[in-house]
Amino acid sequence: MATGTGAIIKLRTTQAPHNQKSWMGKSIAFDIYESGLIQINIKNKEPVLIRSGILNPTPAAQFHLPTIFISTAVLGALVSGTLYTLNIFNIWMLSFCLLLVAALIVMQTTYQISYFSAGGNCQLFTLESWFIHRSQINQIADTINQHISQCELSTATLPQKIQEHRRLHDAGLISAPAYEQAKIQIFTKKHL
Repeated sequence: MATGTGAIIKLRTTQAPHNQKSWMGKSIAFDIYESGLIQINIKNKEPVLIRSGILNPTPAAQFHLPTIFISTAVLGALVSGTLYTLNIFNIWMLSFCLLLVAALIVMQTTYQISYFSAGGNCQLFTLESWFIHRSQINQIADTINQHISQCELSTATLPQKIQEHRRLHDAGLISAPAYEQAKIQIFTKKHL
């Protein structure tokens, strides 16, 4: 089970990255350095450096649709169907309304890729973008994944893994309960 919430990097623009190694989000920016470090700049906080080797090489990808849009879409479909049944709408108006509802659902769906720590399974950060711009987020994830494969901490000692989680906890990226759970997982995996 994953712990912690980490930072959410929202990539809401359709513009291309302003250079090959840096992307800007709404309130969070991050940079990927050739050395394998990822710097996350959270508004009104000190930048946090994450060694890409601490990241789990398999991030979690998911789609997210806010509940309010699901209920609005269902209500819109029910109203349209009722108006069609009462002969207030013709088939073209019904089709248009249902197509509009479907378009709103697709437009409000976000695509998220979450990165977790390899040893403690703490969620460190999430890349988030509109569903229709998921190719951009996949390109960024591919770059991060290349750095992870080059810098894996699989050979890191137990104290090094704990120290890295502690540093991320002190920087505010991992909550206290998530840090405690990570320590337990690291110790448990080490002795298995």
